[in-house]
Amino acid sequence: MQGLGKGSLIGLIVLILLLLAGIFLVRQIRKGPVWTPQPTVEPSPPAPTPTVPQTPTETPSPPSDLSEIYKGFKQLERGDWAEWKIYKNGNIFIMRYVFAGEDTIDGELCVGFELKGEVSDLPGVSAFQWWISKQTGLPVKAYIETEGGVFVVTYGEIRMGIYGPEPQHGTPVEYRPENIINYEIGVFTTETGKTVRVVKVYLFIAGYEKPLEHWVSEEVPFGLVKIISPKGEVQMELRDFGSGAEIQITKEEREKAKKIPTGYP
Repeated sequence: MQGLGKGSLIGLIVLILLLLAGIFLVRQIRKGPVWTPQPTVEPSPPAPTPTVPQTPTETPSPPSDLSEIYKGFKQLERGDWAEWKIYKNGNIFIMRYVFAGEDTIDGELCVGFELKGEVSDLPGVSAFQWWISKQTGLPVKAYIETEGGVFVVTYGEIRMGIYGPEPQHGTPVEYRPENIINYEIGVFTTETGKTVRVVKVYLFIAGYEKPLEHWVSEEVPFGLVKIISPKGEVQMELRDFGSGAEIQITKEEREKAKKIPTGYP
């Protein structure tokens, strides 16, 4: 070392430093990059699947406006008929009305009705028929059919013995829509399976807590469906109805009819 000059010594030191630096660099290349641990990142929860709002299913409700279902009694056509059950004194009677159409009786244009069924106190009568003036609504002539034939009687004699209400041609005043105040809208199904919409008309009577109920419908000939007393007793209800019925007392029989014998029944 003593034989080296100062400059040679410095060069030797520099060479040694360069060699050491090269050795360190080779080691780093062989080892590869230094791994630095990374923080764990939790995955984000999946976005919720968007839901399509469902349109609620609405149950159709019966109409609440009277004019939607009722404009008065049905316009009658010849052969239209309706049949009711009449409840009287613990018994059930069947009453059947047929619309006889229009005819000229004693020179006056009339509409006719025929009643069949055991709904009268008059014995041996199989059919009642009466005609009212189309203009005035007053009775013009009435007939009954018995085993002895067809006879002319007064309208009062017919109505006096018949149970149940009288059929109407047109809508009675109390059942016109503009005159109905207290009511509910509902449905009624006959025992033969026919369903109609009805207006339950409530008529309040002095002395009774509950009203008299008259159920009417524009779908039924003669309009009446059911009557319930203020005591809750069913007095009559529709059994069946339809169209195309034939009347029992014919025009020829009416023209040949004689007055009922004195003393009948």
